[in-house]
Amino acid sequence: MLLGSFYAGKLVDEANRACELGNYFAAGYYLENSIRLGNTTQALAKNNLAFLIRRGLYVSRQYDLKMLLNDAKAKGMGEAYLNEALWEASKGNWQRADDIIAEYVRTFDSADTSYSFWQRNTNEGESALLFCWLMRHHRKVGIKTQQEYFTEAYKAYPSMPEWLSQSV
Repeated sequence: MLLGSFYAGKLVDEANRACELGNYFAAGYYLENSIRLGNTTQALAKNNLAFLIRRGLYVSRQYDLKMLLNDAKAKGMGEAYLNEALWEASKGNWQRADDIIAEYVRTFDSADTSYSFWQRNTNEGESALLFCWLMRHHRKVGIKTQQEYFTEAYKAYPSMPEWLSQSV
């Protein structure tokens, strides 16, 4: 068990090195194997598999993003909900993404950990979209208004519907 945990950590180190070199396929391969050793938490950290798959930088033959997110949800990781919402948004499924954020807000009383996680592990458009969403569902985040976040997010997601800028 200890050896598996040690090895899983080493695989994440290799994935981070591969990411820095732009070798996203290798990064995904290392992360998938780390996950198989039970290391879901690392897979949702910086240079993570979900981050790579969301951007189309890595296409897995063996480990589906949905499997990763379901595993992370079962472990009580809020990041899984946010990753899934961004994934749905990237496919244009805005209502489904909004429903996921609503579920996230109902499930987690305090999302502070996830806020800091997402400031570090998203690009500007994704971060603005998440903050706009969270404010829509009555979570206070950042220093900007919901409309300012919506405007920033709209630049990255021009198909984003106007109703996302309104609170529920």
